[in-house]
Amino acid sequence: MTVSNIQILVVLIVVIILALVLTLYFTQKKEKYIFSYDQIYNQPKKNLFSTNNPDADYTALKSRVDGYVPLQDGVDTDKNVIKYADEIYMKICCQLALRSAKLENFGIGCVIVDPLNSLKPKLKNATVVIQGKTVNYLVFIKTLLQSLSPEYINYETDPYLNKIVGLGLNQIFNFGFFENQKTPHVRSDRHGEMVSMDLLEDAISTTPYEKEFQIRMPEGLKLYTQLESCPMCMSRLASSSISEVLHGAPDNGGGMVHKLCSLPPIFIGLTNTQKFTPASVSGNINGNKQNTLIQLCMDCFGLTVGTVGTKQNNRVFGCPENCPDYKYCLPAADPDIFTRSGYDLSGFTRY
Repeated sequence: MTVSNIQILVVLIVVIILALVLTLYFTQKKEKYIFSYDQIYNQPKKNLFSTNNPDADYTALKSRVDGYVPLQDGVDTDKNVIKYADEIYMKICCQLALRSAKLENFGIGCVIVDPLNSLKPKLKNATVVIQGKTVNYLVFIKTLLQSLSPEYINYETDPYLNKIVGLGLNQIFNFGFFENQKTPHVRSDRHGEMVSMDLLEDAISTTPYEKEFQIRMPEGLKLYTQLESCPMCMSRLASSSISEVLHGAPDNGGGMVHKLCSLPPIFIGLTNTQKFTPASVSGNINGNKQNTLIQLCMDCFGLTVGTVGTKQNNRVFGCPENCPDYKYCLPAADPDIFTRSGYDLSGFTRY
């Protein structure tokens, strides 16, 4: 072997070592900042938590979420900016997500905020239909918010809570907002973002006609969702009047925000005047990620992602009679459910 061949071999070895080092560096960096549910999506019958006691899982997670104290503006140990407003609204998203999970849906919650307070005064006499009853929209927002926690009793006077003009949670399989409201209604579009936007836009349609208000809602509205929006919701929000969409945790398996450039050109154009971005919430406090808001956002979704995913798949593909989830395909049999719903829903399946 000549000297030149030895030199070439040494150079190749150095290049290979550098390539391995760089690969390991960027892989570790990616894992540090990006959370993935790929393993959960590949095993749809398993939830995030490994115990066989769903009620205990729910109770433990609810305790963590309710006990979380929103952090003041600052920086956590991963050098992520924290905003107090984002912390407050994202905690509410998590509490809504838990309500959704309790109602046997995907754990997703959403909050719409009017920072400039230019929309809420116009909603004073707005109405929406909830469980077959026409109710004042802002009274509904207040009732739902206060049902999440006694700490939201000061909805009208709190400088952050009184900016809330919309609430929503995933309702694909149970069309209700409160724990005692379960109707046998299936709506494949009832994602949290969809529900919150539908309610707000329906409420606006009941207000006295004002040309500019009806055609173009005030700028500056923000929608908070505790998990990155899916393609369906992303497209809906792109054509809405929402100025900024903030998510708590990323969703590499089903989220669209990190793949914005994959949208059709017309939708990409619609997003040019909007912001789709992670919320400025805690991700690592003194080396502990367990009870940070990003982790709680992930856990609220993971609480039921497996079982509800199975129910959704059964709606599309069907399931054998001996399937553990066969009951989700059976007609509803509880007459009390029909009575509470206010409608004759006997033609619908229960879930």
